[in-house]
Amino acid sequence: MGFNCGGGETAMALWECVRSYMEIGPDAVSESRVGAMPYEKTQIGSIVTSLRKGDLFDALHGLFFITILGTYLAEKLQDRKLSPPPDLEYPDIVEWSKPLPPEQWAIRSAELEAALAKHSEIMH
Repeated sequence: MGFNCGGGETAMALWECVRSYMEIGPDAVSESRVGAMPYEKTQIGSIVTSLRKGDLFDALHGLFFITILGTYLAEKLQDRKLSPPPDLEYPDIVEWSKPLPPEQWAIRSAELEAALAKHSEIMH
């Protein structure tokens, strides 16, 4: 299983999520579904709200996205696939996911410490 983590801050944020999940456990990563949205904020609800307001262009715009671009289906498929995260029970994944004992942890090199200090100075 793999994923594209992009670059820059996005990659660092994704890596921190993965690291926290692996080192601390699933409870360290916040829920991927924040909660139920108000009806007016959903795709169907926004179309109905636009129709009630008499904004035909906005309603047609929403229908275009749902029917032609398939955003509603894509959202539902994404929710079904990612919430909750899949159980990774394959033996190789279970073995790989076990934490390393502290004596096997890598020690930061002087070069890495210097690069981190330089990055910290640039960011602040």
